[in-house]
Amino acid sequence: LENPKKPRRVLARVSWTKPQEGWVKLNSDGLVVGNLKKAGGGAVLRCSNGDWVAGCLRKLGNTSCILAEL
Repeated sequence: LENPKKPRRVLARVSWTKPQEGWVKLNSDGLVVGNLKKAGGGAVLRCSNGDWVAGCLRKLGNTSCILAEL
């Protein structure tokens, strides 16, 4: 039997969609490592054919997952 308190795993297909011709797309994300609350964030800029244009990452110190995502 399954444990009702254990969260169910859900698999979801994730894909990236190219921007229109002549445009660039900025994708960003943040994360926090467990109980340590050490956070970081990053971003990538890609052109309309999917090539990398620029990117960055940054340590954010100790913070919440909400602030890391923002």
